[in-house]
Amino acid sequence: MSFRKRKTIAPSFRLPNPTNPVTGDAAYLYPPKKEFCRFVLTEAMTTSDEVVDAEIEQDAHSWGPEPIYHSPKKIHVHNQLSKVDEVYQFSGEIGDVGLASWDANMEWRILYMLSVGLVELCAQETAERNVAYTALLGTWNPDTNIWCYDNAPTVYAIDHRKGPPLAETGWKGLYQRMPSTVEAHNGFIYVNVSLDCELPEEGCNECEEA
Repeated sequence: MSFRKRKTIAPSFRLPNPTNPVTGDAAYLYPPKKEFCRFVLTEAMTTSDEVVDAEIEQDAHSWGPEPIYHSPKKIHVHNQLSKVDEVYQFSGEIGDVGLASWDANMEWRILYMLSVGLVELCAQETAERNVAYTALLGTWNPDTNIWCYDNAPTVYAIDHRKGPPLAETGWKGLYQRMPSTVEAHNGFIYVNVSLDCELPEEGCNECEEA
C-alpha cells in the first residue's frame, strides 16, 4: 500500500499585514472597530439630501472597542429615510453637530442631530400670521456678544402668535429652527418666539458696534 505525500506550506509563509503600498500607513481590510462618532457638518444638509460632507468633531473621539482618533477627519454622513417617501429625516446647516454610527454597509449613518437653540433673525418683509416670510439669519459673535449680519443667508420664518405685533421689514427677533419638508425652505423653517416692537436703529445689514 502506498500513500500520497501531502504538500505543506513552508513554515516561513505568512500573510502580509494590511498596509497601504504607497504610504505604508495601516489600512483596514474590514470595517474599523469604531462604532460611533460625533461629527460636524461641513456642507448644508436638507431633507432631500442622502449624503453630505462632514468631519469628526475637533477634539472629539469616535467610540467603540478600539476607537480611532482622527480629529478632524473628513467623512461622509448618510441621512435616515423618514416615513414620507423620498424625504429624509435630518437637516442642518454648516457647523451643526450630530451623532453617527458605522453601519453594516460600511457607512456613517446619522442617528441624531443636536437641536439648535434660539437664533436672531431680521425680517426682510412684512409678516402675516401663519404665512412664511423671508429673513436674514444672524451669526453670534462670541468676541463682541452681538448678532452679526455680514453676508447673512436668507431663510424662511413663520409666526404663529396671535395678538402680539408681527414682524415688519428690518425688525429683529428670536426664532427656533424647526424641520420643514416644503421644498423652498431647504429643510427647515424658523418659528418666531420673541420679537422687537420697533425698527432697531442699527438695522440688520451690518454688524452692530460693541
